[in-house]
Amino acid sequence: MQFKLTKELIEGRYYVKAKLTEFTELEKSKAKKFGIPTLTLKSSSGVDFRPKITTLAQYEVYGFYKQDEADQYAENIKQQISDLKTKWENLEDTWSNEEAL
Repeated sequence: MQFKLTKELIEGRYYVKAKLTEFTELEKSKAKKFGIPTLTLKSSSGVDFRPKITTLAQYEVYGFYKQDEADQYAENIKQQISDLKTKWENLEDTWSNEEAL
């Protein structure tokens, strides 16, 4: 699972966008068991929402008016991704099984 974080200054507003760039077959099979992970982002209207990581590229992002707010938001996204990767790597299905009766 790999992400790309893009920061752009456009017409005086600071935009931060996360995009999933790699989601392996093993991760896809894990997602079938545990669901596709989500991140908390700001929509273009400034409202927090939780899209699935596989749909991040589809959304318009919020444009901050202050660079320090955009930087804090970028750090928050980086932390969420780091936490997600750690949690995701440690997820293991110990419940599913099959037994002959």
